[in-house]
Amino acid sequence: MSKKTAYFRGTLPPPEKPVNLPEKMQWLAGEGAGSWFHIEFMSENLAQINRYNPKGEFECAGLFISKDSININELYEITHLSHCMEVRFKTQDKIVLFKNVNND
Repeated sequence: MSKKTAYFRGTLPPPEKPVNLPEKMQWLAGEGAGSWFHIEFMSENLAQINRYNPKGEFECAGLFISKDSININELYEITHLSHCMEVRFKTQDKIVLFKNVNND
């Protein structure tokens, strides 16, 4: 979602995207830090997700699955709490949780 975002005190606005990262990335601001996420959906409930630090250094990757589906043709954004084991996507009407398949 490319609307103006109000940043909470202590959270980082998106830094300039490092040139080594893929073109389609999403920034998730955190308190004093943040992460870049690259998402490739295979279906509406299955995605390959890679996470990078603000400098573009690789942090983790995984195949993520959800019990619910997300319309990948509509606007969505990564939201809190998202990390290497779980990623949440906010759509216009719901939040969908994707879990790393290696999280057993």
